[in-house]
Amino acid sequence: MREKWKALTGRERRLFAAAIVFLALEVLLRFIPGLRFSAFLCLCAAAVLFVLFVLNRAARRGSRAAVWGRRGLLALLAAGFVLFAALETMVIRGSLAEKTDEAVSAVIVLGAGVNGETPSLTLRTRIDAAAAYLEEHPDVPVVLSGGQGPGEAITEAECMRRSLVRRGVDESRLHLEERSTSTQENLRYSREILESLGVDPARRVAIVTSDFHLCRARLMWGGDTAAVPAHLPSALYFQCLTVNYFIREAFGLAAYFVYGG
Repeated sequence: MREKWKALTGRERRLFAAAIVFLALEVLLRFIPGLRFSAFLCLCAAAVLFVLFVLNRAARRGSRAAVWGRRGLLALLAAGFVLFAALETMVIRGSLAEKTDEAVSAVIVLGAGVNGETPSLTLRTRIDAAAAYLEEHPDVPVVLSGGQGPGEAITEAECMRRSLVRRGVDESRLHLEERSTSTQENLRYSREILESLGVDPARRVAIVTSDFHLCRARLMWGGDTAAVPAHLPSALYFQCLTVNYFIREAFGLAAYFVYGG
């Protein structure tokens, strides 16, 4: 085994070692709540590095197919990195919403997971952001948007309603959209509710959602919007979770551009 390791070139050793590191990270992150997507990316990175390792060894033996395969894979990786960097820049810039006092015609709060009848961490942050914003804008109608999914005893909209009412928000302001199962449906059905209330959706509306989700949500709405970002806590674990969500959102944004949803 030692002789085989010594026979490897410096590049091959680095590729092999990096692949092992990413594989170890995949195993570690897989068991940390909320970081499954990062674990999947580490697994993909390990697989790519192993393929490069194999191609590099084959190329060293004189295989022209391996040489071209290695070049093609590196070109794809470079193009993918540039695309990812562009999308991630959009996500980050979209999350840096500047606070504005401009009037809005309505507020839309996008739902997130509910554990039974208890809001998930992501949903709690959105409720917090919504409560603070509604306190500053007391006369604006609010659409709480989110249906009921697996593991949820009530709809996300109802969960938000209960929490906001407990915080002193006037219940008559709150209008529930309980049919949606995706961001696209959140916004489409919320638009219908606003129209039924006599609110022109073309006028400026405020969208309350997680910071990493703002870019895609505002693109989907398509009109004049004010961004109200919800942030996770600042503790180290939550910062790791935030990085995970921001990376994942770049792929969600890519899917939106490709599939329109």
